[in-house]
Amino acid sequence: MDSYIITLSSSGDVPITPKEFSIVFDAIPSGLSMLHRCSHSAPLQVTPPDVLHSSLGNVCFSSHKSINTKIRSLFQDAMVSVPSAIFYWANFVTDIEWKKVWTLPQRFFLTNKIKEISFKLIHKFYPTKQYLSKFMAEINVHCTFCQEQPETVSHLFWSCKFTCKFWKDF
Repeated sequence: MDSYIITLSSSGDVPITPKEFSIVFDAIPSGLSMLHRCSHSAPLQVTPPDVLHSSLGNVCFSSHKSINTKIRSLFQDAMVSVPSAIFYWANFVTDIEWKKVWTLPQRFFLTNKIKEISFKLIHKFYPTKQYLSKFMAEINVHCTFCQEQPETVSHLFWSCKFTCKFWKDF
């Protein structure tokens, strides 16, 4: 049986069959093989920028007392996230003035309970039976009032026949 001899740097020679060689060689990604073929050129010299002279370095390696505030502001300026609630509610209502939605509870709702309910409704985790059934499998998901539909936020606050009557009378 033919075999190849592979020379390892300090370990000596290792005999290997053509089949084993083929298996090992086929396991090497083609991109790695290409890099190896091109690696005979002079190595690329890259010097990283001096961190101390960057805006991040000026803040992080500063001796100021308010360093944490400055670091926090760096990350807060870079992060702009859109709450998932915006996409959810856009499916039901168009032209929502989100600035008013975010400030309304703080300006007009006097009790903490109303603020809490408002927050949970906006952010889609008001504890309806449908929501709670994700955590407790044995819960009855039918509406507390009508017992006809699953109790979701939209059903409980808008489409249940009893809440519809409430909103009409209100």
